[in-house]
Amino acid sequence: MYAKDGDRWGDPRARLPAGEKWTAAEPKGLTAFGLGSEPAGHLAELASALLAAYVQVAAGLPGGSALEVVGGKLKLAKLGKADEPELMPPSVSWSTACCPGSTSPNCCWRSPN
Repeated sequence: MYAKDGDRWGDPRARLPAGEKWTAAEPKGLTAFGLGSEPAGHLAELASALLAAYVQVAAGLPGGSALEVVGGKLKLAKLGKADEPELMPPSVSWSTACCPGSTSPNCCWRSPN
């Protein structure tokens, strides 16, 4: 979903030249980006570089990590419950004393104005 004619949220494809305009602009655009008219070779190079980076990252994973590569896909292990932050009990005690019956520490906030 895009915002019609929006600069930020508009469809970026809507501003691409098409038809005769693209035919006229294509050689200059491809030259400016250093690309050939057939994308297959360039895409193969990018795919190869991506695969090499992926293999390098996978090889650098420590043993027993929460992240592993299974069948060419990344698999994340479920994380355990995090320990309660040190300041949580004092914060709960303070908010309970300030606003009995509330569990929100924001209940005691007062506007300075």
